[in-house]
Amino acid sequence: MPSGILFRVHRGCLCAAAFFACLLAEAATPPPVDFNMRAPEGTAVTTEDGTVTLAWGELALMTRVELQQSDSADFAEKTIRFIGRDTGSVITGLPEGTHYFRLRALNNLGEGSAWSDPLEVQVTFMDRGKLFSLLGLGGVVVLLTVGAIVSGFLKHRDELRGDAGGEA
Repeated sequence: MPSGILFRVHRGCLCAAAFFACLLAEAATPPPVDFNMRAPEGTAVTTEDGTVTLAWGELALMTRVELQQSDSADFAEKTIRFIGRDTGSVITGLPEGTHYFRLRALNNLGEGSAWSDPLEVQVTFMDRGKLFSLLGLGGVVVLLTVGAIVSGFLKHRDELRGDAGGEA
């Protein structure tokens, strides 16, 4: 019986030692992480609807990623968009203009790797002149459709009255 108790305590110490060794190993600065997508050198990733899907590689055990967004490449003013273990993020509702994103891996103590190179995203919407031309054309089509319906009704209203009177 005493040897069984000794074995259980000894086995528990081994598990605890392995657990703490794992924690200490993961406390080291994590390796850098980068986006899986890049535009050709000197150009930006473009979107015409204010939505961008960002993706990055798998993360090491007990490692999280921090995603930041800024309107300037130097990240003087930044917004943290995500901290977690996902391998990607969909960003929606971006206003027209240039946006920058960067990543870094975080260990379980909150220490971070070096930042990735910024990913430039250019958001452009439909040209306003084209937009207003299409809206104007749509307005003309609506007015012509309503006019055709009213004109047809006025031309045939006597026939409608006559059919109603003949049936009675």
